[in-house]
Amino acid sequence: MHHLHHIPTPFGRLGILGDGLAVTRIFFADREPDGASAAPEDAVVGETPLLREAAAQLSAYLEGRLMTLDFPFSFPGGTPFQQQVWNVLLSIPYGETRSYKEVAALTGHPGAFRAVGQACNKNPLALRVPCHRVVGADHRLTGYAGGLDIKAALLEMERGRN
Repeated sequence: MHHLHHIPTPFGRLGILGDGLAVTRIFFADREPDGASAAPEDAVVGETPLLREAAAQLSAYLEGRLMTLDFPFSFPGGTPFQQQVWNVLLSIPYGETRSYKEVAALTGHPGAFRAVGQACNKNPLALRVPCHRVVGADHRLTGYAGGLDIKAALLEMERGRN
């Protein structure tokens, strides 16, 4: 059974979905077409101890009081390459960025920078898996499922507190 909890953020509601053992999805609910399309239809709306802990950490992160999110998570799918990319993203330090090309090289597939961009777009765990820290080769902000305005704000917040 999945549980869904929403928290208010400076960017609108953040949806946190968990399966009882781990957080399986974090998404910008107000950026979703129906506000909940990222959650299974049978998800029960409400807090669990895990979702409460994830919400507390995410709130502290967004307030600049926490630099490392460490609540349990699991990837609810994705190809082996996407999961490899998401794991590489976990190694990008707070306040730093890597280019799509650098991430591709870290996966062992240096020419796969477009596939890295697609993996970032499919990232099921916004913020916990920091795809907002991936930028273009010229350090330009490119693509972010939550919107470039959120990506820019997250990077500015991290750089200002690093």
